[in-house]
Amino acid sequence: AEAVIAREGAAGLTIDAVAKEMGITKGGVQYCFGTKDALIDAIFERWGKAYDSLFEAVAGKQPTPLTRVRAHAEAT
Repeated sequence: AEAVIAREGAAGLTIDAVAKEMGITKGGVQYCFGTKDALIDAIFERWGKAYDSLFEAVAGKQPTPLTRVRAHAEAT
């Protein structure tokens, strides 16, 4: 799904486009995610976790206001 978004933009994100990208059936995508909204939710969850991991790695265990700003800048 991320490759479809990168290539075609958000408007190009369809269950069919994801299925073609993955080389599986449309039913296979629907079985895993159910709906396009659930697929989008999964993408945002993945992106959020990646941001959180990077932020934490840069900011450290006890971030100061300055390290928080740096971590946010680096994570975005």
